[in-house]
Amino acid sequence: MSLTLQANGSYEPRNGCHPEGSDRRYTGIASFRHHRPAGRQAGSSVVKVSCLIAVVMILALAARAETLQGTVTNGTNGKPDAGDEVTLISLGQGMSETAHVRTDSSGRFQFTYSDTGMPHLVRATHQGVGYFHMAPPGTTSVEIQTFDVAKRLEGISTTAEVVRFQSDGSNLQASELFSVQNASQPPRTLAEERSYEIALPEGAVVDEAGARAPNGQPINTMPDAVPGQPYHYVYSFPLRPGETQFEISYHLPYTSSHTVVNATLVHGMQHYVAVLPNSMQFSATGINFAPLEGQKDANVQVASNPQAGDRFAMTISGTGVLADEGGTDSAAPAAGAQMGQGPGGGLGKPIDSPDPISNYRWPLLGGLAVLLIAGGFYVTSNRSSTVAMAAAAEAAYSPAVAKAQPSAVVPAALLTALKEELFQLEVDRQQGRLSEEEYKQTKAGLDLALKRAVSRL
Repeated sequence: MSLTLQANGSYEPRNGCHPEGSDRRYTGIASFRHHRPAGRQAGSSVVKVSCLIAVVMILALAARAETLQGTVTNGTNGKPDAGDEVTLISLGQGMSETAHVRTDSSGRFQFTYSDTGMPHLVRATHQGVGYFHMAPPGTTSVEIQTFDVAKRLEGISTTAEVVRFQSDGSNLQASELFSVQNASQPPRTLAEERSYEIALPEGAVVDEAGARAPNGQPINTMPDAVPGQPYHYVYSFPLRPGETQFEISYHLPYTSSHTVVNATLVHGMQHYVAVLPNSMQFSATGINFAPLEGQKDANVQVASNPQAGDRFAMTISGTGVLADEGGTDSAAPAAGAQMGQGPGGGLGKPIDSPDPISNYRWPLLGGLAVLLIAGGFYVTSNRSSTVAMAAAAEAAYSPAVAKAQPSAVVPAALLTALKEELFQLEVDRQQGRLSEEEYKQTKAGLDLALKRAVSRL
């Protein structure tokens, strides 16, 4: 049946048929015929123009897309890792996974992405463990190294344990940093539920904790309490080849006139270090501590080669806080202060530290250990003094220190840390966390320290 709508808006079935029980005449609003309208050709042109615009927009977006390719190699056997999942993580607004692929038989992978102005993180997952590589804007290729996983592993050792004490008079604030070395041969990753165990002093109340993989950034991760063993905790965090750092902060009941801190060592180590403000007093029984001479900014006490199972008591009195990067006292961090206020986390406000202790094989203990690890990433925590801090960190590695340590090790550690800070600076700039003037000032200081570190390699 064909229809014709009359000029008055009514329609009449052309064959005279109409639905049973319905009125034959209807009133409409506009006049039209059911065959091709007169304006069809004009409408077709509009559609073509719209399609052309859409195609141009798609091509423009495609032109802005970039390709990131890379290779995943197994550091245990030296072969390409085929079939590993690789994830592209955008850091533009937080951390969001934007793409997933698997490596081919040669360990290769490729991403195409459109948010070209944003920094990215690439994660390769091998046998359940993730390995990361930073990809700042403009990066076109990355190389990621993974390792086979083992449940038991030889070559795991604790290099140093550093505990920092300070007090405002109401509580004794403490934060501990453990440096753990994985020197397994061939290199493999230790991954189990109880990868690393620690013991805190009696009465310790945990506030926050974190971990940092080799060449990685700190992440928040709380250890689990060991049933039946008060003040014992275990981290479920993979120990990749290289140095892994665990940090934990806690507070203790404190009487400023005289407080005894009882501690037990789970692992033997090269050095146990206690750092306090100069205004606080320290003594110990059970193991031998010796003051580190020549320290102006803090009272540093060192026990060399303590053994697993050693029990000792540290007697602490007085009040004070460790000097900040500007050399002035800052308020003691409140117990339970949230970790991770700036990118990468950290345990409270950054603080200064004594010069490197001679014969330490842990290169981040002096200067950068507290600044970059225990104190968090200082760039986002205190913009106004970043340049001074960068210079102080670089100055900590003086020629005298270089003579006491392998010449390439210390500058290399500083170089790695400065590179991470420069990357983090770009992230903050992209996310609008600092002004252009702050960015320029901060980058100038870091560039200077980086240049001097490179000159010493």
